[in-house]
Amino acid sequence: LLKRVGTYAKDKHIKLPSLKFVNSGGAPIDRSNLETFMGLLSPEGQMNSSWGATEGLPLATLAGQDMLGRHQATILAGKGSPLGKVLQGINMRLITISPDPIAKWVEHLAVQPGAIGEIVVQGPNVSRFYHKNPAANAAHKIEETQGGASRIWHRTGDLGWQDSEGVLHFTGRMAHSFVNAKGELMHSVAAEGV
Repeated sequence: LLKRVGTYAKDKHIKLPSLKFVNSGGAPIDRSNLETFMGLLSPEGQMNSSWGATEGLPLATLAGQDMLGRHQATILAGKGSPLGKVLQGINMRLITISPDPIAKWVEHLAVQPGAIGEIVVQGPNVSRFYHKNPAANAAHKIEETQGGASRIWHRTGDLGWQDSEGVLHFTGRMAHSFVNAKGELMHSVAAEGV
């Protein structure tokens, strides 16, 4: 939709100066669409990209200016698309990439800082279970018990890494990753950036 609106507006020399805020979600926005749409706004207008899942939305957000500015080198280097900082109240961890169900949280699941892992989240706006679907619960939910209390982590199926500033970067869906001829795990969104 952004691409169609942007192309139409560019061809017709349309500007949207009264539009103050635009939020993009559902998939990573590419640089050309972001540049085009931001060009339609007044200098005071803002555009953000939000990340989340049906099971928890929103989870992180990033200003369009940051994506076009300080994160461009990361995108062009094939390190993924920045999602932004995880929102207040949301807990996020990166775990070892595996298609196998994980029933209980154990500390060795967490990857080292800066490493790519599957993004798991927990918070007040993240679903604890699927209705009448034990197979989906087994595949996507991890129970963590601490001091008699229990919380449920949701496996997003999204892969990413977190930089030293706390910005989460999306490298692709686990289902869209593949092993190349050299035995390296390749990530779809990271490759698209190159």
